[in-house]
Amino acid sequence: MSVRFHKNYKRISLIFSDSLKYAVEDFFFLLNRGYNRSSSLDLVTARYRLSRLERLLLYRAVFSRTVSLDRRRKTLSSKKIINEKILVDGFNVLSTIQSALLGDVLVRGTDNIIRDMSAYVRKIKVSNFLITSLFISLFFISRFFPKYVIYVFDSQVSRSLLMLRILSCFSKKASFRVSGKLAKNADKYIVMHADEFIVASSDSVIVDRVNRVFDMGGEIAEIISIETIIDLSDLLDGLRV
Repeated sequence: MSVRFHKNYKRISLIFSDSLKYAVEDFFFLLNRGYNRSSSLDLVTARYRLSRLERLLLYRAVFSRTVSLDRRRKTLSSKKIINEKILVDGFNVLSTIQSALLGDVLVRGTDNIIRDMSAYVRKIKVSNFLITSLFISLFFISRFFPKYVIYVFDSQVSRSLLMLRILSCFSKKASFRVSGKLAKNADKYIVMHADEFIVASSDSVIVDRVNRVFDMGGEIAEIISIETIIDLSDLLDGLRV
């Protein structure tokens, strides 16, 4: 039996061709030589005639060796979040889980963090898929007995208040403290309050500005749809720099 999705949830697929592989290698090489990120991306995109989705993969997943190693050092596995306070970048994490549910292509970057490509075809909106992703994330994190979990959602996203109501219902039966927060700028709020928390996010801006990171969306995606993940993490070991 085939599964049919609404037109707004068409699967995002991508073949990791030889030309895309060479583009990834060249972009990584240029970054490690100190070239400007934006200019290097434009150059490689033109050189290999990359599609929008291929360009997005480079943008979302390829970083210099220095940046990648710094992010790896601060990224914790789920085993390290036991009895810790977790601050969740709500729509960022749920978008990755939603993409895994839909069978979208995902990418593990040179920094070892898994990201989705959904910005290519769809905007974040509260839907049945996203609500399902929220429940999956809650049940996943409950296995590690966190002390306190706060989900931060962008208030600009339509129906974001619904996510808070769902969290409120869940919290009444949860074995751990969980709550939600609406913020006009979720990134800024998370960075400002990150000191006493482990931050669950794959957003590069956030990851670079906090001390401890948990790739919750990525760990869940590996369980749901590991076969759709393009892995670029071995670039740090195999390429000239």
